[in-house]
Amino acid sequence: MAAAQRLTEHNLRTKQSQIDAWLATNPTEGKTQAFTSPAPNGEVSGRYVSKQPTPMPDGSGNTIPGTGYKDHGLTPQAIDVKNVNTIRKYDSRLDPPYINLTSMPAP
Repeated sequence: MAAAQRLTEHNLRTKQSQIDAWLATNPTEGKTQAFTSPAPNGEVSGRYVSKQPTPMPDGSGNTIPGTGYKDHGLTPQAIDVKNVNTIRKYDSRLDPPYINLTSMPAP
């Protein structure tokens, strides 16, 4: 749990200027926005499995063999990932006007 909190805080600090820019657009009530950044020092942020095959991190457009429920049913391969994705939800009744809806490891 401590690692999850530390990685979420790192992501939000890294993306603070983008968060400020999002808030400056006066988002509609309940609007969500995802903010994703690499974990510090290239560390693994967690394990990831998806419905779709997972893209190779090299940007080649290929996918990692054995990943994705779509192609591998109930036996897809979970992979180590090094990014953090945090989703904020706008709520004007709060100060500051958002909540962290969720935060998770991401490819």
